[in-house]
Amino acid sequence: MALRHNYSEAFQIAWKAYPHHKDRRCKVAAFKEWKRLRLEGDLRNVLAWIEFDGKLDGGQYTPGMERWLKRIDFNEPPPSVELTEVAAPETKLTMFNVWDKLIDAASHLAPEQRKAIKPEIERMVPDVVAGRLTARQAVEAAEASVVNREGV
Repeated sequence: MALRHNYSEAFQIAWKAYPHHKDRRCKVAAFKEWKRLRLEGDLRNVLAWIEFDGKLDGGQYTPGMERWLKRIDFNEPPPSVELTEVAAPETKLTMFNVWDKLIDAASHLAPEQRKAIKPEIERMVPDVVAGRLTARQAVEAAEASVVNREGV
């Protein structure tokens, strides 16, 4: 007896847009995460994140959708930067690698400080992906920029 799942229309659209590998068995788990995150009314933002992440590596190194949903902050839109020119395929960096490195590099900051430097860091993502900056250098530059701007 096959189990039937009542996938929502929005989830089905996101599922079809997401770059999958041969193994598509994670659909049930992805839908559970989708419901847990209450993404039903946020399809446009989810699709923007799918498109953004796909620009980094063409979806070649994309994890299963459930894991991907857990790692993206859907309260924010994706960075508004053009990544197609700087994301060389041989770098094998994905959005997740870069954000993980940036989060680790900023872990010493208080939450309000991390929030203050986020726009600066988003502008530096292409440089981190391309290897022109390390995550630590990006965080330090973002901190300096915020301090200079706010005069703190």
